[in-house]
Amino acid sequence: MFKNLKLSAKMALGFGVLVLISAALGFAGWYGLSSVQKIVAINENGNNVLNALNTCATLRRDFAINGFEVAKGETKNAADKWLDSFTEMSGHVRDLQGTSGLGSSEKDLVSKIAQDCDPYKKSFDVGTAAQKSKDDAFASWGKVGWAITESITTASEKTLKPAIDKAQKDGNAADLSKWTNLQNDLNEKVVQNFLLQRVLAVYLRATDSDVQWEAYQKQLAKTKEGIASWTEAVKGNPELEKAAQAITQSITQYEQAGQQYYSGLTSQRTANTEMGQVASQIVSNTKQLNKQLGENLNSLANKTNLVLMTMAICGIVLGVVLAIVITRSIVKPINRIIAGLNEGAAQVASASTQVSAASQSLAEGATEQAAGLEETSSSLEEMASMTKKNADNANQANTLASEARKAADNGSQAMGRMNQAIQEIQKSSGETAKIIKVIDEIA
Repeated sequence: MFKNLKLSAKMALGFGVLVLISAALGFAGWYGLSSVQKIVAINENGNNVLNALNTCATLRRDFAINGFEVAKGETKNAADKWLDSFTEMSGHVRDLQGTSGLGSSEKDLVSKIAQDCDPYKKSFDVGTAAQKSKDDAFASWGKVGWAITESITTASEKTLKPAIDKAQKDGNAADLSKWTNLQNDLNEKVVQNFLLQRVLAVYLRATDSDVQWEAYQKQLAKTKEGIASWTEAVKGNPELEKAAQAITQSITQYEQAGQQYYSGLTSQRTANTEMGQVASQIVSNTKQLNKQLGENLNSLANKTNLVLMTMAICGIVLGVVLAIVITRSIVKPINRIIAGLNEGAAQVASASTQVSAASQSLAEGATEQAAGLEETSSSLEEMASMTKKNADNANQANTLASEARKAADNGSQAMGRMNQAIQEIQKSSGETAKIIKVIDEIA
């Protein structure tokens, strides 16, 4: 079937096959590049999740240090910034979930990452609530501390010191001893213990350690014991009893604030531990996802290169085959034409040789005829002269005239044959011109 096609159809078919090969190579390259870009975009989203998670970890550390305090030059505290970063991370996770082209294992990893986001935020919410509870407890410590200080100051300034001054003024040694002992007990059993209690509370706030909490608890027991002892000592004095009652109530509130602080501390520790575990899971799953995506990317790149190389080699082989086939289909007819032209040229050369021989023969005949004509003319002249001289030679003259006419007839026939030969030469020349024209058109 291919042999029967025209030359233009063969060339069009060859170029069409080359175009199809180029299109196939282009499509394979485009498909491979698109797949690579898709995997790179997924990998970028995974890196964005990790970056946002790292930012959350940094802000969680800042929140543990500064709490709800807004840094200088900032408009948001660390907790608010953490929420913004978490929102960004959740957006990247949603982008991962909505990405097409993920394998089953990648989808499982993305699903795990998405599932861990909610516990991560809940743990942070617990941590912020615990921090607020600690802040409220510390603020309560401050208020209660000032209340106890005020009660101590009131008892000392309005009751004990005036009573001591009065006993000194009156010279009443018993009253002086009594009031002085109460003042000393207030200083030693209440004031000193409570001051140390507040110092330990500050240390507990600064360190959040169990060692400081135990020291705080031990000192609280001593403080309560000292207050109880002083309360027992001031019985019978309404004003001091009132102050002792106020101090006792305040130290109870102080103790409650301490319990609230430690409860917030333990909740915060639990939340931080849970956040660390969840964050580790997110990091692990995200890194595993990026690892698998990297492996998929390398595999896809290798497959794409293999496909492109295979198609390129096949295209080259097919192109060479088509080039050979099309070239042979073009050259073969041309060779036949050239062979025909060579054969025609040989025939023309043979005809030319024949024409040349005929021309030479005609030339020789013409020469002979010319010589005959000269002889005839000469004979006629002789006959004319002899006619006058000799009438007897008339018969001979007639005979010679007859021979002359025959020779003339032979000359006419020779001229006819020469004209026919010339026409054959012209016909051969025309055929030769046509052949040369065909050769020019093919060239």
